[in-house]
Amino acid sequence: MSVRKTPKEGHRGKQERHMIDSDGHNFVGRLGSLGIVVYSFDSYEELARYPDCKYAYDVNDWMATLVRRIESLNMIGDMLWLDQKIIDKFDFPVSRHDWLNVVTDVFLMRVSSIIDCSLILASEVYELGLSPKDCVWPKVKKANLPADVLESLSKISRIRDDFRDERNERFHWGYEREFSSDDVTFKTVAMFEKWGQKMGGTDKYDREIDVRQYFVEGLEQLQIDFNQSTRSLMKALDNFYDVLAVEFEARFSPRFNDPKTGFGALQRRQLEKSSS
Repeated sequence: MSVRKTPKEGHRGKQERHMIDSDGHNFVGRLGSLGIVVYSFDSYEELARYPDCKYAYDVNDWMATLVRRIESLNMIGDMLWLDQKIIDKFDFPVSRHDWLNVVTDVFLMRVSSIIDCSLILASEVYELGLSPKDCVWPKVKKANLPADVLESLSKISRIRDDFRDERNERFHWGYEREFSSDDVTFKTVAMFEKWGQKMGGTDKYDREIDVRQYFVEGLEQLQIDFNQSTRSLMKALDNFYDVLAVEFEARFSPRFNDPKTGFGALQRRQLEKSSS
């Protein structure tokens, strides 16, 4: 088992939280604006009769899924940047050590899933015809996507790969990271604290046992991992959206303006007729 970044003794100082803007890119806003076309129809089947509407709706549907998953990372931030009063008097249904374990599980799973959602979105924009379960790296690579798309996806994938070993160790083999400089003592005293029994004495370094300090060490290491990964992730996603936006417009515009099948062209004719 590889041990990731075991916290060292002492206080690192407060980590400034990185807040994630999940829908700030123009491409996200563009798809969201087009998505309101759904209110012009009573069913998806009716909407799908117009190629421009169907394409915009399908792409936006998976963009919305990706945005929700990205936004959920802020929830993890809420669980890491706790109010000082909560840190001082931890009163949750689980112990301090268990809290860090749960947050780590959620963090690793949701960071890992970003690349999977991105692969599905790329498939929708480029109309690869792959089902969501088939949108995996080997099959997407065989679909002859342009090099810039594959490179942008690779950048997103690297964030996941930074945590691949730990994710596999935790989810498949049951191993867990160490959250403090003396994690055996931390786990024990956190459990007794949860039972309402405060433990005294010294840890393996002959330091006075301080369950709060152990907890802070674990929080701060997770905060560092969170900030580093989310900053890299948002930079990679911005590049990904830049590439997808060009391809989307190249495919959407001809359908929108098609005089026979374009709902956009139909709407324009009706507007011109009503204003004449």
